[in-house]
Amino acid sequence: MKKILQSFRSAALGLSFLGLAAGAQAQGTVRMQVIHVAADPQLESIDVWVGSKATGGTWTKMFSNMEYQQGTKYNAVPAIGGGNGRIAIALANSTSVADTLFGSPLPSVSDTVIAMISGVLTPSQFKGNPNSVATNARVTVMPSFAKALEAGKISFGFAHASTDYQGLAIARRGDDSIPTTVTLQPVIYYTQRTTTYRDIPSKSNTIFDVNTFFVSANNVFIDTLRGSWSIDLSNHKGTTALGVVTGFKNPGKNQNGPGTELVVFFSDSTTAKGVELTASKLQVIHNSADPTLNNVDLYIGSTKIFSGLKFRQSTPLINVTASKVQYIKLVPAGGALSQALDSLIVIPQANFNAAFVI
Repeated sequence: MKKILQSFRSAALGLSFLGLAAGAQAQGTVRMQVIHVAADPQLESIDVWVGSKATGGTWTKMFSNMEYQQGTKYNAVPAIGGGNGRIAIALANSTSVADTLFGSPLPSVSDTVIAMISGVLTPSQFKGNPNSVATNARVTVMPSFAKALEAGKISFGFAHASTDYQGLAIARRGDDSIPTTVTLQPVIYYTQRTTTYRDIPSKSNTIFDVNTFFVSANNVFIDTLRGSWSIDLSNHKGTTALGVVTGFKNPGKNQNGPGTELVVFFSDSTTAKGVELTASKLQVIHNSADPTLNNVDLYIGSTKIFSGLKFRQSTPLINVTASKVQYIKLVPAGGALSQALDSLIVIPQANFNAAFVI
């Protein structure tokens, strides 16, 4: 778990906070949580500035040396009228707002928001987004979820911050099996957040499955399960939380940046990184009366996982790598892999027992 940044405050952080132009009046208070999920190695450590772009407006460095996957608690900044309030991002050890590289307007009236920092500084040096969404570094200011929580639960939403991933849908294990259409969470594309949050139980081993989707004939179909992560939610009852898919799908084509991860930012100022689950168990049931398949060996890739599976028999549970498209090849018993007769496509979920029928 990363450390949680505390704001660097002047003696009085409130409506008199820096950022107002001479004679300007604050229009209320913006409560803002900042999360850093920009996987570009050049943005590994950043400074966050807040102020007013109006003539005579002043700026302050609100956070120094904020590292990738760090988040802050909610901090109060003045709501500056006229659209002049702004958050701006610089590389670490910046000395003035002139060093900032990108930013975003802040609300002009009282509000509660999350400022999500994502993207890459030089998109031409990185793999593009499959849905043609611009991947330039940015700050996305999104409304924070405010809703009544059921006793003992967490109000949970998701955001997409992985530049080279297509649309994603995230399912909590136990709600549904992997759906063929989106029923649990809407598909979200890079920089988007789910439009609704859900109250979910506060459990120690909560598993989330991350799926990519493609659209055809106005319906959304599952492409493949990309990963499964377990997160301990037991100490966060009564909070709201934003789970963010960040990092790169293909680090080798993205300046060797970090791989895909699921990170959760809680409203109680803590951050938790999901533990990726990679193991699963698979059972194959032989129910094909085709004489050519009467007795077969089973392979995944070039590895034999079972020998001599006969009609009306089944294998025991076999350990396999999860969250990947895999092909089970059927080879005549004792034959060479080059003699494969057929193959089955399986996408086993992590930490899950699955059965497939021939």
